Amino acid sequence: MKIAKIEDLHCDAGWRDFSFLKITTDDGIVGWSEYNEGYGSAGLTAVIRRMAAGLIGENPRAVERIMSMQYAITRQAPGGINQQAMAAIENALLDVKAKSLGVPVYELFGGKVRERLPLYWSHCGSYRFRNADVMKVEPVRSLDDLVKLGKHVKERGFKALKTNIFRFDLDPPNMYQPGFGRTPGGRNGEDRLALIGADVDHVELRRSSAVPSLLAHYGGQPLVIELLLGGWGAAHHLADALAAGPLQ
Repeated sequence: MKIAKIEDLHCDAGWRDFSFLKITTDDGIVGWSEYNEGYGSAGLTAVIRRMAAGLIGENPRAVERIMSMQYAITRQAPGGINQQAMAAIENALLDVKAKSLGVPVYELFGGKVRERLPLYWSHCGSYRFRNADVMKVEPVRSLDDLVKLGKHVKERGFKALKTNIFRFDLDPPNMYQPGFGRTPGGRNGEDRLALIGADVDHVELRRSSAVPSLLAHYGGQPLVIELLLGGWGAAHHLADALAAGPLQ
């Protein structure tokens, strides 16, 4: 078995593109992976194409050998976009290998851990600030809109949601930059069961009281707070702020 073709495919997702890598073998097996060129990874497709050019004719099942070679080639510029390009290629190769063996990809890693996963509504309300027209949904412009959206989440059968921090004192209202978190229905205590956490990736923990304030507003019990930590100092600050809550 040899790699016959490597293609990158892209689809319009409204305010961003979704990108996919397709590896086709000489005997017709197709392996897929997904990658994201947004959020600071501009030029990722070009890097993938450059790496892929040297893989035509290689055995796609020799995943470790191929990836070791890519690590060696990029040793003077490790990480970053090179790492993302290698990840896209490796994931597609693993898909090819699993299909050639007639097993799911997870069997290559020792089998499944779970049969089912709980599903939550991610970025609930966030995209409705800027992209409601593209999504053909009602925009979020007020806390009343969030209350209404929270009820909609519950009616759709979701048991939890994750949202960003919003500011309604801006004109027009927008996501956190920086801001303060509010729960759907939080003013009236409605639908609080729907909240599991908030995305506060851009909070400056060392100089901000945003996380303690967020916990106080949520009753100290969100299940998840997602953020990017700027070093151990920020991590220790977060640990102190979250000491009272059962967070993951």
